[in-house]
Amino acid sequence: MSRHNNNNSREVKVCPLCISDLSASEYDFYPCPCGYQICSFCFERIISEFTKCCPLCRRPYDEDAVSRVGPQYRPVPVVRPPPEKKPEPSGFIISKKMVQIVGIPQRYLQTSLLIRRDYLGQYGVIKKIAIYSNEKIPFRKQILQGNSSVYVKFKSQYEANLCILSLNNFNLKGEQINASYALTEECSEALQNKNCSEKKTCLKVHKKNTPTKIQFTTEEVERKADRFINALRIDVPDHYQNYPKRSFGTSLFPPPRIIPPPNGNPHFLITNIFNSEDPTLLDLASFPDAIPLPLPVSQSRQLCSLIDGLGLDQR
Repeated sequence: MSRHNNNNSREVKVCPLCISDLSASEYDFYPCPCGYQICSFCFERIISEFTKCCPLCRRPYDEDAVSRVGPQYRPVPVVRPPPEKKPEPSGFIISKKMVQIVGIPQRYLQTSLLIRRDYLGQYGVIKKIAIYSNEKIPFRKQILQGNSSVYVKFKSQYEANLCILSLNNFNLKGEQINASYALTEECSEALQNKNCSEKKTCLKVHKKNTPTKIQFTTEEVERKADRFINALRIDVPDHYQNYPKRSFGTSLFPPPRIIPPPNGNPHFLITNIFNSEDPTLLDLASFPDAIPLPLPVSQSRQLCSLIDGLGLDQR
């Protein structure tokens, strides 16, 4: 025990047993290796009348300790090394499979609702989805600013593009919705070559050198370098607004437009747009390259008639 003496800069120590101040000769008297300090009077009483053990740790006292007044048993402060600093992400990454959406009204901000096929699920297969208030976003920086952000990770970049093209600048009941590629960063646990404990829900990057992830320095992000801005752009197909929309029924959000298959690959649209649902005859007639074969005879006849009526080449 100790207290401060106003008349002396030296700290006043008090015997914890008799509550008397320690004298100058007792100031460095530590009779037990555990560092429990008492006065010489209490020490003599314990040696002569009691158990001859330290009141704190019950270790037997050395009876000659009183003749060795000094710092021999003074407890040495334990110097603990500073906690190991976790490696911080060196920069930021644009993930072209992940979309950040702001502006969705609060009443619709439920992951179980947004993941449905008549909501965000109409744009593709959703691998992960999370909703964050502005102050709880786990990333150091965001592309878009808003009270709440929805982060959606799709199975492919194509599906993420559909979501952004459909939702960005969309007005929902007076609320402006904006969508963009998401800005993320490397997972701190992955940087330490550890398995992420929350990998099923963690939206940070766990793998390096993947083609859909482009890395930027903090300086590039803060000054909005041309390379950074260009990476956020999506190549919008010519006459995109004239493409027909593929609807999966009544939806809160605008349905994706049917983009012609690249290089005449018929499997592309079936996999990414129709999502195993049969396209309408108008869809098939508008884009014959996307016709899944074989078709039922009745549907084939109707399709041929529709193609003839539209003046399209069936090829």
